[in-house]
Amino acid sequence: MTAQVEGRPVAPAGRRSGRRPLVVMPAAVPWSGTTTTDQHVAMELRAYADVLYVDPPTSALTRRRDRAAVRAAAGDRRELVRQGLTVLRPRTNPLMERRIGTPVAMALARQSMRAAVRDLGSPPVHAVVLTSLSPLFGAVGERLRVFLATDDMVAGSKLVGIEDRSLARRAMSLARSADLVAAVSPALVDSLSRHGITATLMPNGVDAGHFRTAIDGPVDPEVARIDTGGEPLAGLVGVDGDRVDPATLEAVLDSGVHLLIVGPPQRSASPGRLQRLLARPEVHRAGPRTYGDLPGVLAAADVWLLPYGDSAVNRASFPLSALEYLAAGRRVVATDLPAVRWLDTEHIAVADTPERFAYSVLRELSSELTAEESHRRSDFAAGHGWDARVAVLAEHMGLTTQNRRSPGAPAG
Repeated sequence: MTAQVEGRPVAPAGRRSGRRPLVVMPAAVPWSGTTTTDQHVAMELRAYADVLYVDPPTSALTRRRDRAAVRAAAGDRRELVRQGLTVLRPRTNPLMERRIGTPVAMALARQSMRAAVRDLGSPPVHAVVLTSLSPLFGAVGERLRVFLATDDMVAGSKLVGIEDRSLARRAMSLARSADLVAAVSPALVDSLSRHGITATLMPNGVDAGHFRTAIDGPVDPEVARIDTGGEPLAGLVGVDGDRVDPATLEAVLDSGVHLLIVGPPQRSASPGRLQRLLARPEVHRAGPRTYGDLPGVLAAADVWLLPYGDSAVNRASFPLSALEYLAAGRRVVATDLPAVRWLDTEHIAVADTPERFAYSVLRELSSELTAEESHRRSDFAAGHGWDARVAVLAEHMGLTTQNRRSPGAPAG
């Protein structure tokens, strides 16, 4: 089958001398950071091509100021992390975020990408899949330029107090220069359409098998020791920054429900009210957890929350945790998000006011979660697997499973 990009045929990626094609993926998040869309897409693309995952560039100054950058930069500059998947950690100049330093940083990142492709034996580069706003198209002579919009980065930056008027221009410029544009939510597809850019919908997915272990598996030992004094417990993963609506959380806490928060504190432009809520004794912190730890953490509570506020960035988002909660067999209460409406399932209770949200949480907590119900929820989530999501993207990219690595083939 020959894919079409804006009416132009894209020939399927073939092998040269029996070699697999290469997809280079300059990502918005480091490989070793919080597991997001970027890592999942890279993992699934291995069914069609070898993947070079490019971490956001860092400098010595970045690593000195940012502990997360230090952790992300740990290890070799180029590392084979999975069969068919190599991570590149570009090092650039200090002050790379400044106007005068950015061109130098991007030139160094492009140079690093070219060197990594050479070190991999100069395989044919079928595509660059860009999830960041770094101008890295064209660095490795790719046949196809793909821009994958995973979030409204412009609205998200404003949400945490970063005012950079060039972000919107960069996002639109990269999207317009791409041969193929994909977006993870219907709202993002619509937003790009309003700017005259046609985008393919590739919603976020889930590894249902990974999270299904929460149904019958053990509860995380540290979380199991939480004492609520007999009061019910609900949970929230990874969104305790400005995406969360404080009024909704306050209504839940005032109803007598204890709250388990999983993940590190996130940067906030207006920390006051939310931080006061999170300091209440009914709030229990599990701290940062690896992706592998999440099923055991989700097993600790029957009900998990998506208490997002009504903002541009939230309307454009497709929360990964929605499907992860369901894959773990948990009950879910969410605010009225477009992505939740798109899922169109009875397995998510939707509430449009803080009071109704708190009432829905109490209602979901009022009866026992059975194994049969948990498996129904997990089965629903399994219909939204990452393999099927990325298969759509791969088809549009002209990649086929004929390029799949044989089970015994060596990596690298």
